[in-house]
Amino acid sequence: MVAPWCVEDPLPALLQRPAARLYTDVNGVPLYAHSGYDAQWRFDLTLAEISPDVIRATLIAEDAHFYDHAGVDYGALLRASWQNLTSGEIISGASTLSMQVASLATCRRRSFWGKFLQAARARKMERHHSKDEILTAYLNHAPYGGKITGIEAAARYYFNATAKDLTFAEATLLCGLPQRPNALRLDRHPQAAKKRQERLLKMMVRRHLLTEEEAQTIANSAGLRCRDYRSPASFQRIAKPDENLHALKAGYPIRAIWQSHALSLLRQQQSQLPHVKDGACVVLDRHAPQAPVIYLGTLHFDDPKDGQVDAARAKRSAGSVLKPFFYAAAIQGGLLAPETQLLDAPLRYVDYAPGNYDGSFQGWVSARTALADSLNTPVIRLLQTLGEARTKDLFQALDLPLGNQPGLTFALGTGGTSLLQLVKAYHRLPEVFSPATATLIEHMLRRPLPHTTVDVAWKTGTANNNTDAWCVGWTPDYVVGVWFGNKQGPRSEALVGVKAAAPVVGELFNLLYKARPHPFWEEPSATQTLCKTSGLRATQHCAERFQGHVHPDIPLLACRCGQPITTHSPLVLSPITATYCGDQVTLPLISSRKATQWFLNGSPVFPPTLTLSPGTYTLLAIAGDHTETTTLTILPKAQRFIR
Repeated sequence: MVAPWCVEDPLPALLQRPAARLYTDVNGVPLYAHSGYDAQWRFDLTLAEISPDVIRATLIAEDAHFYDHAGVDYGALLRASWQNLTSGEIISGASTLSMQVASLATCRRRSFWGKFLQAARARKMERHHSKDEILTAYLNHAPYGGKITGIEAAARYYFNATAKDLTFAEATLLCGLPQRPNALRLDRHPQAAKKRQERLLKMMVRRHLLTEEEAQTIANSAGLRCRDYRSPASFQRIAKPDENLHALKAGYPIRAIWQSHALSLLRQQQSQLPHVKDGACVVLDRHAPQAPVIYLGTLHFDDPKDGQVDAARAKRSAGSVLKPFFYAAAIQGGLLAPETQLLDAPLRYVDYAPGNYDGSFQGWVSARTALADSLNTPVIRLLQTLGEARTKDLFQALDLPLGNQPGLTFALGTGGTSLLQLVKAYHRLPEVFSPATATLIEHMLRRPLPHTTVDVAWKTGTANNNTDAWCVGWTPDYVVGVWFGNKQGPRSEALVGVKAAAPVVGELFNLLYKARPHPFWEEPSATQTLCKTSGLRATQHCAERFQGHVHPDIPLLACRCGQPITTHSPLVLSPITATYCGDQVTLPLISSRKATQWFLNGSPVFPPTLTLSPGTYTLLAIAGDHTETTTLTILPKAQRFIR
């Protein structure tokens, strides 16, 4: 037969039709369903996932010799052709199961030519695919009435069951539907479906596959599990997109109960925040950190304006929630310990004068206090010391966006970042820095969190002009991030991290630890004698000393003559000790004192600027009896600096 060589294989086109998607949580609880090709409800299965009773009943009803022919049952085809020819119309199909699969793929109208092509395509398909592949395609694509396609969707729609769980009685009731799917629908024409089942059972009795008594028992029990068709099927009820959709489409292993509880908490808090319309939440299990276990990107998905915008991925101004990363870098560099004294005092750089949220300054404070209280001028001084090159490397290692080239305001969270990126960055603290550095940061930020008794390290953030409120809290088991704001950007006085976001983080930790012991924290292990005045490593000149926590492997900066110092020079404001990139780098010479003399590698230089080519330089500033040394490294523009 040459016909198979002249037609295409129909199976690939059929298998390309997208199936419906059923999204579940990590425990298999269905949360959302979406129809597939031509709005059909079809859930594809393998043969192993289908009840053997379904397979047996289908073969008896449709093609008892399926495993014996090569795609066409010529004896049955000749009989049907004679009947159709003598009657002048098609009254018998004689289609094998393979021919029906070919028909499902091409959707041709019934005609003599169409029947010929159907047979040719079936033969072509049999040459390229196994019998099990063809049978699987039929069971997944056969019509069962309306938009119900495939045995799995039929089992769920008619019996609220799965194809694996169907009984033989239910299988015999369903397997006859594909012959006339809309005329035999169980939900609309149950009697017609029953009569079709009875004919099939009688056929099985004639073939000695069942006894009369077994057939009668099956016929009488088949409808026992039929669901109430006055309401939609389970997958139809969850077909409406909701707040879970962002997480489900991303494939995150969220937990339905936690997700629902988190949504209620955020909605309740949002309703109490004037002029605040949205929020987001991300919770990461640190023992399986590949994906969040709670993920909410919106609080009102059905809002036609911006309800479907995923705020957990949107880049927003992060405020002080980024500060722990700068302090971690300073600890890793030996610049400070938790009790090191930092200066919180006014700063001015040309036309830029950063201040604190409440407009006041605290003077000398510990690094612990400066970080916990989100003081701005100490972290800007830290950024000066760390330098832009190191800051870029730091943020790249944390997978946080750099945005525009970092400047001093970068330390205040003015660069955009997303809640998801923040939560993942906090989880990676011990990897990017070191476990000991992460332990010290945790030690600095562990204090009572509103609305919970769980021992949590946490940091809040409030964007400039009150457009965003953040809080990230973490334990050895979880990282929890919460954001409140307006997707369109309007400000609100209620958008303060500690008041808006922190209480929800506390409630979420209550949920996470409801059925498990409270977290066990690693405490800082190393201590050292520190100067009581500066909080740096004590020297022989320090009058008062105490034992303070330090990094066990990184030497802490030594105290200078027992006087409190900041981590940036009180004399040299620019340039700072750092590595710069460029073939010609021009730097301003700025001192905190008017009468300052400058020397570059021992030779005098003069303000206002200094232009340097690649190399290493020592810059000395002298003002009266005070001297300050700055080390500058200039790398060629083509060379990337990694620290």
